[in-house]
Formats: sequence, structure tokens, C-alpha cells
Amino acid sequence: MFIVQAANNYIYLGFSVFPLKENTKDGQVVSSWINEATRDKEQVALWWHKNPNYNLGVKTGNGYIVIDVDNKNGKNGNKVIEKFLDEFPKTRIVRTPNDGIHIYYKVDREIRCKVNLYEGIDIRGDGGYVVGVGSVINGKEYKMDGGARIAEANEAVYRFLEGGYKLEKEYGHEDTQSSDYIYEGERNDRIFKEATALKAKGLNYLSIVAAMKEENQLKCIPPLDEKEVLTICSSVEKRFACRDKSLNRHPDDEISTVLKSVDEIKQQEMEWVIEGLIPKNQITILAGDGGVGKTSVWAHIAARLSTGQPLFFEKETGRKPMNIVYFSGEDPTDVVLKKKILESEGDMKRIRTIELGDERLSHVRFGSRFLENIIQDNRPDVIIFDPLQSFLPAHTNMSARNQMRDALGNLLYLGRKYQVSFLVTCHTNKKPNAGPRERAADSADIWDIARSFIFVGVLKDDLRYLSNEKNNYAELQKTYLFSVGKNKIEFKGVSDKRDFDFQNEKLKNQRNESSLSLAKEDILSLLKNGEQRSKDIENVLRGVGYTPSVIDRARRELRKEKLIDFRKDGSNRDGDKQETIYYLTENC
Repeated sequence: MFIVQAANNYIYLGFSVFPLKENTKDGQVVSSWINEATRDKEQVALWWHKNPNYNLGVKTGNGYIVIDVDNKNGKNGNKVIEKFLDEFPKTRIVRTPNDGIHIYYKVDREIRCKVNLYEGIDIRGDGGYVVGVGSVINGKEYKMDGGARIAEANEAVYRFLEGGYKLEKEYGHEDTQSSDYIYEGERNDRIFKEATALKAKGLNYLSIVAAMKEENQLKCIPPLDEKEVLTICSSVEKRFACRDKSLNRHPDDEISTVLKSVDEIKQQEMEWVIEGLIPKNQITILAGDGGVGKTSVWAHIAARLSTGQPLFFEKETGRKPMNIVYFSGEDPTDVVLKKKILESEGDMKRIRTIELGDERLSHVRFGSRFLENIIQDNRPDVIIFDPLQSFLPAHTNMSARNQMRDALGNLLYLGRKYQVSFLVTCHTNKKPNAGPRERAADSADIWDIARSFIFVGVLKDDLRYLSNEKNNYAELQKTYLFSVGKNKIEFKGVSDKRDFDFQNEKLKNQRNESSLSLAKEDILSLLKNGEQRSKDIENVLRGVGYTPSVIDRARRELRKEKLIDFRKDGSNRDGDKQETIYYLTENC
């Protein structure tokens, strides 16, 4: 099929592609073209085998831009672009069905999408797409104009892309401020705000409707249903009709009150980064005391997700390789982290970071504009923060409930908006007899806002555990036992115990060890006054609270240390058995 060959040609050049509904420029076939656009030729074959008449979407950005020249709605983009072409390098051009053109260039910098940069001219860059060669609209095809290769942009092109040219009046336009596309999740609010602004300027209802319909078609990706646009415009009209102009206006008056019915919301199945353990587009917390192996665990997770390989406790998975971004505020990549990731066979090209010591790392904060820009430009599937405390906004008080909720709530917003999942490590406190919620650092909000909570801990002989303590969307997983040898994680089995059980056992052992030490001291103190019968030692120690098992163990260890010994006394006072007499050795 020609359309499949065209898609493969784009892939060869380095573009990612995706299908569009038949005879459309914006009808979405996949759930998220931003995330599902691919260079996988097998996936392309599957898409067009399902429907050979799908149109072709070509994702721009990542080193490529397209100057989209349009000729419709009274705009003559061809006339505008004509005066610049002599200064531009000769490059690949695609003819569109409305007699417009797509001009392709390679670029060495980030170029964002811009709408109506000049009259009839849009720029498709990072975050955008164009309809590809072979696509058909109303019987007319997108066709290659000649066979030129895609050229490198020169300074004239960059100046043009930056809006650096004033156009003459004859073109009916002086430079306009470009604006970004409006993506799903922002469309209703933006259309409402712009309709409100037009109403405030005195435009009538029909004029506002016409303007918003055009805005919807030009900027919204994908466009809203026309009925939705009419509903928003009607809401604005009613609001102004009812508003008493003498009353003080409130900023909230500019927020759309148009709500979706639940019937309009498409039901989705829960998706997982790691099945049953780490949900997609949510926050998962990886917690533990210092030195228990949290870094080794998240490095292993990052490595295996980057290749699609199973984690140490998994058998087979159908996961595709994912793009990972991590930020570490404690460990350097060159000395520590790269080695750990390599040990777990990670795909280094799919894993990105900002090095410890790079000044930019100080700008990576939950809710910062810089973090959102990183997500927009790198499009990760998963972001790892290690530890949480290094990436909180300045002056955040972890003990202040609302402050932590606000900080972490920003991640939930970014997760839904950009389809990215977050794994955040944090330190635990050492409260005795504490449940998982109380052990979660110093804020209950950390526990409450996470959809999955995982504890890492150490048992004995380097045996460690990974315990799923909270899971909002699935049953709690088994506790996985593992060891860390030369940075490589090895599976050691499963357990039904949880962090609380392990911590209580540890506390009990610590108490027993403390009690044992004191019992040994008390036995030595008694024997300094001379030999003692076994039953007398037991009576004294049990009288101050020691258990028989602790007393026996204390005597055994003192004998092993050759500090005490015993003999059997044949002159039994009761006449029925020998007595055991303890005494200090010469070593004591």
C-alpha cells in the first residue's frame, strides 16, 4: 500500500507517525497521538491492515519543523511566503488539497508550534503534527512536490520562524503574536475565556460563535464538537445577561462553568507501568530507611522499563520499552547510578537525566515551569525523583498538611496532562510499632496522595524486602525478597509478611539483645560475690523481669566467652539430686 510506504519513508527520515481517521486531518484513531506516534514499522503495518484508508499523521519536533502554508477563509498564505522563498534553502515541499504547501526543514533548536504567525501561515514544531504524503481529503491527495531532500534551516528560516519579519500592508497583516495549540484538557476553559473576553469587548453572540468556531478548528487538538462550542458561547451569553455590572467582579467569573455529563466521559481500563504495582499517570512512593537499597531498586526499575524486560520478581511481560527521566539529589550518575543501571541491562539511550552538580537541577521542583518544559520536550513515560525532599518547592514544610498536598498535587496534574507516571523515593521515620502510614516520612499527605506505596527494608544476611503497603487500584502484591550483590538485584522468594511485621520482629530482636546484655552483666555481678547455685541465679534474675530463655542464653554465652563455668555439687542439701554451681573463671 502506498500510504504504508509513505509512512515507512517518514520513519526512515526520523519521524514518528500515527493513523488518522479516513478523510480527516484530525480524527484520532489512537488514544494519544503524542505518546503513541511510533517508528515501529510492524505497528504501522498493523494500523493500516486494520483500515487501508486511514490518513497519515506525522509528528513534528525533535529536529524537524514544517511551515504550514494555507489558502482558505480569505487567507493567502502562498502570497505571503512567496517573498521569502528565495532566501530559504531548497527543501522538501508537500502540496496539500486546499492548494497550500508544507515546507519541511531540519532545525538545531527547539521550535514550538505557532498559529497564524503570519497570515495563512502556521508553524508545526515540538508538540504538533502535519498530515503526511498519501493522505486524502475529499478525494484530493497530499502529494510530494519534486524530490528534494529535507534541508537544514538557515538564518533566514530561523528569523522567519521567530516572527522577525514585518509584513507589508498589502498582505493585509502586520506581525501577530503566535500562540500555542490548545490540547485536550484545556480546550473548554480556553474557549470559555476567549469568548468571555470578546463579550467584554462588546461583540454580539453570533460574532463570538463565529470566532470561537474558527479558534476551535485552528487551535484545538483535537477540535471540540461544534455543539460543545455553542454550549460554551451560550454559557458566556447567559452569564453576561444575568450579571449585575454594578457588583464587584470576581476572578472566578472568568472560569467556565460548563460541566461534562458522566455519560460523555469514556470509561477506561486502569493501565499499569508495572502490572498491579505501579499505576500509569499516578504517583507511586518508594520508601525506606537510609541504606536499605532504595537507589538500587529504582535504578533496576528504570533499567528494566527502558528495555521492556521483566523486573527481578516478574517472569514474562508484554511491556514495550519506555522512556525514563530520573533526577537524583544525592548520587552522581558517573560514579554510582550509571553502574547500577548497566548492571540491570538498561537502554542508556532511553534514560535521561540532569547530572548532580548541574545548576539546572536546582530548578527541578514539583510544580515548576521548568519541570513541565522538560516533560513537554522529552516526553518521558516515567519520571523518578530521588529523594522527595530534594525536589519540594522552596520553604515547603513537610509537617504542614496543605503544603505537601499542594506540592504533590502538581505531579497529579502533570501526570494526567502529559500521560507520565511518577516514582518518588522518600525516607521513613523510625517510630516503634508504627504502621505504614505513620512511617511515611513526616507527612500523612505523602501516604494519602500516592496511589501505590512500596517499602524497602533489610532483614538479615543482606536479605531485603519490597513490600506493597498501599494500592488504590489493585490488591496488595506479595512481598518480594531480594539481595543486592555488586549492584545486581537477585530474587530470593516471596513472603506474606509486611513492613510492619518485619519492623516488629526487628524491634523484638533488638529488645532481646538489649535484655541479654543486661542479664549477662547481672550474672557476672552476682558471681563477683562468690559461687552461686543455678536456682539462686534464676530466682534473682526472674525477680527483676528476665525470662527463663534470656537467663539460659546469658549463661550459655558467658560460658562460651569463658567468663564463667559450673560444676556439679554432690552434697545435695535436699538429698535427691546434684546441684549446679556457677563461678567466675580466671578470665573474668
